Amino acid sequence: MYCKNCGSLIDDKAVVCPHCGVPVDDNFMRAQQPVKGNSGLVTAAKVFIILSFIAWGITLLVLLSLACAAISFLGEGATDEDTVVAVTFIIYFIFAIILGAIGIFFGVKVLKKIKAQKKPSVAVCVCSLIFTNVIAGILLLCTKEEDYIKTVQE
Repeated sequence: MYCKNCGSLIDDKAVVCPHCGVPVDDNFMRAQQPVKGNSGLVTAAKVFIILSFIAWGITLLVLLSLACAAISFLGEGATDEDTVVAVTFIIYFIFAIILGAIGIFFGVKVLKKIKAQKKPSVAVCVCSLIFTNVIAGILLLCTKEEDYIKTVQE
């Protein structure tokens, strides 16, 4: 058989060309390259992070509607209790926006690391545990470096 790269005559059982070092068999090349994919723990963490994003969005919409409803009660004839309720919902909404932004920041940071097939640092995993999703953070802390890369098995 002849090498596809340099044209030299090589043994039929050769895996790489002894002259130029290029792999002879395409299957050999595919077996050496990592395949996109992660372990079950990493996939579960991704799902929980995405579910957290959806939950934050729903929470913000509910708090916004409650704050708007509370503000609508203010005006002529509003009691002090109405004012306290309106201000309380506005404060809750502001805190939810801040916490949601922090949670989304760390969630996106983790998802980018997973997409790059790299393990996030412990600090990012802990911040994800606190601000994004407890279950996802625990799963990320339990993973090993090799959980982020899956290779083809022959």
